[in-house]
Amino acid sequence: SQLAADSVTAAKLNDDIISGQTALGATPADTDEFLVSDAGTIKRVDYSYLKGGANTPIVRAFASANQNMSNATTTKVEFGGETFDTGSNFASSRFTPTTAGKYLITVQVNTTYSGSAPNNEYLYLKKNGTTIMTGNFRGSGHGYGFNFVADIVEFNGSSDYVEVFAYGDNTTNYIIEGGTGGYNSNFTATKLIE
Repeated sequence: SQLAADSVTAAKLNDDIISGQTALGATPADTDEFLVSDAGTIKRVDYSYLKGGANTPIVRAFASANQNMSNATTTKVEFGGETFDTGSNFASSRFTPTTAGKYLITVQVNTTYSGSAPNNEYLYLKKNGTTIMTGNFRGSGHGYGFNFVADIVEFNGSSDYVEVFAYGDNTTNYIIEGGTGGYNSNFTATKLIE
């Protein structure tokens, strides 16, 4: 009350004005405030305006068991296990993010068959039931095939979802590989920071 407004200048402040205070020691809360100079005017701003975006949710799901696939039939790939699902966004082999944004989606599907080599093998990534990415399986001619597709997909954060489907023809005992080994089929989704 004894000082006139603006009478204390920067030259009169001790060098330890910040370092002499208690350290936060953790990531700031969204409502923690910082001082910034806005074109020469000191203002306070919440941490929520300064922090970068988060690349969550993140999902990795895998086929927990082998899945039979009928000849010449488009079949939804069942990813029954999860390595992690940070936002509980993966259920019934469907990824439905609740946070709008762009996501990197990757899918790997491995197959085996005991009949003749398929004439056609396809992998479909479908958003809201519409195919947005198609991949051709690469078979060895010795009873197995594999495919990998990746795409960046934009989601509205409320109702958009993606699922994976596979197709093969001209063969018998067609199986999508599952389990915990290195050949299991898998699905990943990661939100990209914009």
